[in-house]
Amino acid sequence: MMNSIRNPQILAAALAGALLSATQAPAAPAQDRPPATLELAQRTFKKLDANQDGAISLTEARRGGLTVSSFNSQDADADQRLSEEEFTLLYRGLLSSRGYPIATDLDRAVKDIQDGRKKAAEAQRVQEARKKQAELDAKRTQDARQKQAQQSAEARTAAARKKQADLDAQRAQDARKKQASGGDGTDRPKPTQVPTKPKKVKKARKPTDGATPPAADSKGRPGGSPGGSDGTRP
Repeated sequence: MMNSIRNPQILAAALAGALLSATQAPAAPAQDRPPATLELAQRTFKKLDANQDGAISLTEARRGGLTVSSFNSQDADADQRLSEEEFTLLYRGLLSSRGYPIATDLDRAVKDIQDGRKKAAEAQRVQEARKKQAELDAKRTQDARQKQAQQSAEARTAAARKKQADLDAQRAQDARKKQASGGDGTDRPKPTQVPTKPKKVKKARKPTDGATPPAADSKGRPGGSPGGSDGTRP
């Protein structure tokens, strides 16, 4: 057994076997339990990763003897694949539960993985909180803008109504003033008077013989008959 412990490849296979039967086989005697190191955890991971794609699928895990519940207990992202980090946590937990001593480097690696997960979870929580706060701030800004736009529209409507009311009041006041001053007749334009030509007054003809002209009648016409002094035409 000591030769197997000194050979890393045989030891990895032994630990893989112990891992795969951890939930089924009885615990090995204390003197036959090799320490679980980080290097051996990595070798065991590669042994179980049959297609060498960098992850252990559920089919590969079941083929190796792992139970579904053990697999799911460390499948943090529920993608039905165990990454090397997820397998390292599973590896340590199963071997520790079977009484295998855990080397310092494996304990340190597991602690780093757990601390990294805590930091990632905290960063995710902070990111989600910031996103939620940003969405809340954006909603408040949008609501404030909508409220401001509504208030501006209401103010414009009120100003337009006041202006119309003032205009209506002024028109009513002007109408009352017109009615008090005589109605619409005072506003009608007066007809233009056409000047008339004065009538020409015929002047009496002066007699050629020095006789006094007859007096004019009431209409301004010369007296006497249209003829001479005796009524005969000249």
